Amino acid sequence: AFPIAFLSNPLVYVLLRWCLFLEATGICAAAWFLAMIQKSIMGFQYDEVYIGTPEERAAGKHADDPEAVDKLMHMGTNV
Repeated sequence: AFPIAFLSNPLVYVLLRWCLFLEATGICAAAWFLAMIQKSIMGFQYDEVYIGTPEERAAGKHADDPEAVDKLMHMGTNV
């Protein structure tokens, strides 16, 4: 609700300047670097850890339904 108060925080200012510098160098996008840090802190894992591979789901009678995917994925067109 108060972006000026948030942006005037010295820590936010330093982090923003650092991210803009990283972006300007062209080494990598700062968003990828921040996501890597968040992944290490939060312990995110690949989807296969949580839901298994497609082969494991098919073996456990939880295979993907291609017809359901076609019905849901119309991408906003009338075709």
